[in-house]
Amino acid sequence: MLPSPPTPTQGDNRATVLVRTRDGAWVRGARVQWVASMPAMGAMPYMESRTDASEKGEGAYLAKYSLAMGGEWDVAVNVQPAGAAAVETHWKLRVGTPGISCLDADSGSRQAAEPGNHSATATGTMSMSSYAPTSSGAVHIDRSRWDALGIRIASVESGAVSGALEAVGTVTFDESQLTEVAVRFGGRVRELSADHAGAVVRQGEPLCVVSSPELVDPELEFITAAQAARVKKEPVAAAQEAAAALRSARRKLVALDVPEVVIDSVQANSKPISDIAIPASTSGIVTEKSITRGSLFSAGQMLFRIAPLDLVWIVASVTERIAPQIALGDAARIEASGGLAEKTGYVTSVAPSVDAETRTLQVRISCPNADGSLRPGMSTRVRFARASREGAVIPSAALFQGPDGPSVFVADSARGFEMRAIRLGARSRERIAVLSGLSPGESVVVQGQFLISAEQQTHQGMRAN
Repeated sequence: MLPSPPTPTQGDNRATVLVRTRDGAWVRGARVQWVASMPAMGAMPYMESRTDASEKGEGAYLAKYSLAMGGEWDVAVNVQPAGAAAVETHWKLRVGTPGISCLDADSGSRQAAEPGNHSATATGTMSMSSYAPTSSGAVHIDRSRWDALGIRIASVESGAVSGALEAVGTVTFDESQLTEVAVRFGGRVRELSADHAGAVVRQGEPLCVVSSPELVDPELEFITAAQAARVKKEPVAAAQEAAAALRSARRKLVALDVPEVVIDSVQANSKPISDIAIPASTSGIVTEKSITRGSLFSAGQMLFRIAPLDLVWIVASVTERIAPQIALGDAARIEASGGLAEKTGYVTSVAPSVDAETRTLQVRISCPNADGSLRPGMSTRVRFARASREGAVIPSAALFQGPDGPSVFVADSARGFEMRAIRLGARSRERIAVLSGLSPGESVVVQGQFLISAEQQTHQGMRAN
């Protein structure tokens, strides 16, 4: 298998066409034309992107082309070698889908790529040979031709990588901070300020105004006790008894969840208050309400549920591969779209089971959100900071996806270029820790993997025939 091609995109693209003879030799000095087309469909006209590829090295030709829209495109690659008959191969690609499919049964190739390119292989009629397969499947390429072919190698180093494990997360409420608003009396809703789920409220602001016949008698009792306490009494015991009666009447109103400001107003004006404003007990977002304007409610009924936003949860879906590397208390960087500043949270929970369909598990991060910029439902990128233990480290450019997973080409003076599967550890933008499969001091290919892969497949096909 060859390194997987990148995904074709709408707009500008690049393709590397490798031209060789039927016996596998590279062809130089050919004219290579790349034509991407989409047939007319209904009112949409025929579209085409035609370009002559420029020669970049031994048998390698670079075509720069543009795809005007998404969808499936037909590709024709026409090769005119010097002094020989033209050859044309036919391919198909789809915008947004990795790879390019060969439509010719006898082209002798399928797909190859390096970062930034996707490649095809055509056949010619000339002869030349500078390559030799080995019995192990490795490929020898003369060292004198490496520069012309753009092959570069780098040493496997010994060290540690401070990298990050990445996942996609969703902002949600901190369920441990949810607050319910309820009162211990029944009544009717007269006005409703927080009239929908999602309303943003501040602590102390009125959520609704209610009236309740159940409060009339306790308020009258409180008024009577307050008036009696204001009258000067002799002896002292009588005054103390009146003060105790006032405290008892006040406690009854407090026990019924009548706000202190309402109780103070009743005492000052010696008049029952029929309409009472119910304030928000905390700042946040109303996630649920059970009342409407004019509706009746009963004692103890949940009127509102409020979720504070100063602390939120980020629920990230992580793959089975990286899940074992995440532990409680690990720091995580949270990045939301829209240019919002990054925030730092900490892992508070790792789910014990894996989702059978997605093969991921849920990791919960608690994240401070004093400015309220993270809103429930937002999508975020989560990066868990990790540092690998001391071991083999390779450049990121060396890695590609092989038939057995993440792989590299190992360069050996005796065995040639050999594909090898490796197990990855922490990674940064430029370096990757290798847990197994490589040792410090070995050499890996960091440029030109697609040429080596193409050559390897060619020789495998020759041995099969």
